[in-house]
Amino acid sequence: MAVDVPVALLGYGTVGAAVNRLLEEGADEIQRATGHRLRVTRALVRDLDAERGYPAADGILTTDFPSIAEDDSIALVAEVMGGLEPTGEYVLRLLRAGKPVLVAGPAEDNLDLKHVIVGWKDAREARRAVQDGLPLLKLADRVTVVEIAANEDLTDARARTEDVVDWLARHGVAASARAVSGATEEAAQLGDIARELGAGLVVGGAYGHTRFREWVLGGVTRDFLLHPTRCSLVSH
Repeated sequence: MAVDVPVALLGYGTVGAAVNRLLEEGADEIQRATGHRLRVTRALVRDLDAERGYPAADGILTTDFPSIAEDDSIALVAEVMGGLEPTGEYVLRLLRAGKPVLVAGPAEDNLDLKHVIVGWKDAREARRAVQDGLPLLKLADRVTVVEIAANEDLTDARARTEDVVDWLARHGVAASARAVSGATEEAAQLGDIARELGAGLVVGGAYGHTRFREWVLGGVTRDFLLHPTRCSLVSH
C-alpha cells in the first residue's frame, strides 16, 4: 500500500501549477518507483480569482497561510513564491512547525533529480532531512552523501557517511559516500561540490546554536533558503 504524502505549495504561478500538474499526471509512476503517492492538498496564493494555466482542484487554493502551517497532515511544503518577504517568514514558521521545505532555485522550472546530494552532519536535523527526503531520493538517478569535516575528523566522517549509505540502501536508495576536508565556509564548499557533480537538489538540515531565527538564518541553512542556486530540501 502506498504511503500518502500530502504536499502544500507556497505559490501557484507558473512553477506551482507545473508542480501540481507533474504530481497529478505522474502520480502512478511516482508511486510505482517510490511507494509514495505525492499529492497537492493546499496552495497559498494572493488572489483566488487569478487566471491560471493549470487550474487547481476545488479546495486547494487558499490565501490563509496558517491553514498550511497548522495542518499536521501536510508532509512536505514546496516554496515556489520566490523573493525574501513574506517568503522568508513563511519558511521560518514552517520549519519551526517541523515541516520540511523544498526551496526552488530562481531559475528552476522543474525538479532535477538526476543527481541529489545529502549534506550530512551527525545531528538529528540531518537525520530528519534524510527521512523527509526519502520519496525524492528514491526517484534520483544518483545520490551522494557528503560530509565536510576538519582534517582530524575525516576518518570518522567517512564512517558516518558510509552508515548513511547503508541506511539508504535498506530503504531502496543506492548512494555513495564522500567525506571532504573543509573549514567554516560549508555552504560555499557544498555549493562547489554540487556544481562539480551537477547536482540538481541538495538535502540538508536546518542547524543552529542560539535562537531559532538565528539558527535558520545562519550559515548553510541561510544560503539554502535565501540565496538558492539550485533546489534544496531543508528540515528542522
